[in-house]
Formats: sequence, C-alpha cells, structure tokens
Amino acid sequence: MRPLGVALLVCALLPAAGADEPRRVLKSGPKRVALLELYTSEGCSSCPSADTWMSTLPGRGLSLDKVVPLALHVDYWNDIGWVDPFSKPRFTTRQREAASRSGSGLYTPESVLNGRELRDRAGIAEQIEALNATRARAEVTLEIGAVAGDKVRAIVRTSSDARTRLYLALYENELAVAVKSGENGGRTLKHDFVVRELVGPLDARELDRELSIKSDWKRGKLGLAAFVEDAGSGEVLQVVAAPL
Repeated sequence: MRPLGVALLVCALLPAAGADEPRRVLKSGPKRVALLELYTSEGCSSCPSADTWMSTLPGRGLSLDKVVPLALHVDYWNDIGWVDPFSKPRFTTRQREAASRSGSGLYTPESVLNGRELRDRAGIAEQIEALNATRARAEVTLEIGAVAGDKVRAIVRTSSDARTRLYLALYENELAVAVKSGENGGRTLKHDFVVRELVGPLDARELDRELSIKSDWKRGKLGLAAFVEDAGSGEVLQVVAAPL
C-alpha cells in the first residue's frame, strides 16, 4: 500500500495534464519599442516589394526588441481580380483611422510607424533608433500560455497616464501564396509578420484572451504582439512581441 500512497501524493502535486501553464512573461523596458504597420494586399502590383522590404528588417539588425513589424492585408483590392486570403475589413478600418490622422487617402503599400504615416522607408533604421532612444510612455506585459490543442492563451496588462487602447495581434511568418489572377497573377508572393488575428481596440488595462489556431497555420512560425496606443492621437506608446 505504501508505493500506491506515494504515487497518489506525487500526482496530486503535479499540474493537471493539458493545463494552460504560463510559458513565459515578457515585460517592456523603459525605452520605447517601435511598431511598424504595413498596409498591403496581394491584389496590388506595388505591394510585393514592400512585403520583401519588411521581411528584410530582422536581418538588418532591427529585431523585435527594437521594432515590431505587422503586415495588415486590406480588403479593398479584393474585387479587382484576386481575393487576398489574409485580408480583413477591420484592417482597412484601422488604416482608415491612420489616414484620417495624417490627412492622406487609402493606398497600398502604406507604412505607418508608431501611428504616423512613414513616407521615407529608406531612413527607417534611423527613425527607429530615434524612437528607441525615447522613454516609453506606457508599460506592457505579455503573458503567453502554452499552446493547448488549437488554442493559445494570452494575457496583456498595461499601465499609462494617458487614456489608452489595448491591442493583441497573432501573426505568422514564412507564408507563400501562388496568386492565380489580378495584378500579381502568375506570381508566388512571400510574406512575413502577417496578422492573422487582431484583438482590440479595448478601452481597458488588461486583456485575457484565448486565440484559436487554424489547422493550416504553421505553429512554429506564429508569434504574438501586444501594444498600447493613445486613444486620442493614435500614437503607439509601447509594444512587445515574441514567437510562440
């Protein structure tokens, strides 16, 4: 009977199988990390070069502790010969908000750095360096749970003196699509940092969300990003990101 009693005690002390135990916690530092949003579409012949440019950033030393790139595929090209499989109306809505702040119309490819239109992509390294040198106006903590089945749980917390909006993005790298029609018909397009799911904006200081992972997504290429922006100006105050 003693061996059985010991076994039961050990089992009681171990976490239940499949429990969503926190895998790691990321906390933002005192300096600002930049958020780079690329509004793009597979239906736009000018976009593949911008997609490639975004993919090269990590290799140029612009790692996630300096800048978090996110590619948001808009849907307003979808009725011109090719439906972009990554496009969502809400990404178009977010771009429209950025355009209203800058006074520009909707166009692709458009780059937005910390909530402001980026016209000079050639000087991106210097602009990111300048942002990294400034003190962050918010703190962000991202707790990533272990992937359980087709779900992953993320908890985001933020603190700031400003009135803020909170976001959580699930993105995927190393995607390739053979485009059959439209302006890029016959080409195979490659993408990184493609936003699969975007939670927000939330007028809250904490977000606890379980995200679904679809069967055709490559789990080893997924990542999570959490960011907070000023609700009035749209300025991104801080961002953290990491692969799953």
